[in-house]
Amino acid sequence: MDTLSEKIDWALKQPWSTEMMDCEQDRYWHAEGDVWTHTEMVCEALENRLPLLDLTEVERNALEWAAVLHDVGKPQCTTFEEGRVRSHNHSLIGAQRARRILAEINLDFDTRMLACNLIRWHQKPVNIENEEDTAYHVVFTSNLVPNHLLYELAVVDNEGRYYDQTNEAMIWLDMWKETCESLCCFKSPYLFNNPKARLVFYDKRSFMPFYVPHEEYKCDVIMISGLPGVGKSTLAREAFPGFPLIELDSVRKEMGLSLRQSGTAVQEMKERCRQYLREGTSFIHAGVNFLRSSRRG
Repeated sequence: MDTLSEKIDWALKQPWSTEMMDCEQDRYWHAEGDVWTHTEMVCEALENRLPLLDLTEVERNALEWAAVLHDVGKPQCTTFEEGRVRSHNHSLIGAQRARRILAEINLDFDTRMLACNLIRWHQKPVNIENEEDTAYHVVFTSNLVPNHLLYELAVVDNEGRYYDQTNEAMIWLDMWKETCESLCCFKSPYLFNNPKARLVFYDKRSFMPFYVPHEEYKCDVIMISGLPGVGKSTLAREAFPGFPLIELDSVRKEMGLSLRQSGTAVQEMKERCRQYLREGTSFIHAGVNFLRSSRRG
């Protein structure tokens, strides 16, 4: 499926596109009607816009898939509230659903993740009118997905609908782009002064451009997380042979605990982490996610 038209033809044969056809939208925002009609209009707008864009093959392919699937989450979360149609969290649900859809067709990892991230954050640009700290708004997304691609998806999303205030919405989109450019994060991630500045930014949820956190660490802590049996411990020992390894299975076996007593082992792991930190000893913490509910998608 090299072209956008081929992607649309393929999508029309999938059951989720039928769900989109049967899913109505709020007429104030989408006078064109159902979700699939809007999707086709978005894809048409993107097809007209693509010749004007200087994109890599991965960027073009991801942007096309994002256009096809950006609202695939709406059928699962659309509700009727006080006479209005609402689709809360459809970006998040859509990204999760798109990840499964694109994995099933064996789309390469880089393109798949870029498309899903575009879907996840595609509402961010136009919502800048609701943000008090616009700088935080654009820096936040710049380290998660290329802002220039997010802008292009938002533009065609706005053009691909019947709405009385599309021109006003475009003003907000252009303001979002200008804010990105003023902070040098439109075509590249925002460059923080150091890693701790990035951590503070996402932790405090505020943008402080002139604050440079002081870095003076006593040790290094390497965190490895993954599914059971993927080789986290092997990787840790081979890549960092001199680092102590704190691992749930090892701690549990050492303490003679069963799988159901993992909570006790986790507490012991935390205490060992604290001890290494007090001593200034570098170590590796290998985490594992046993919860199926948080691994879905």
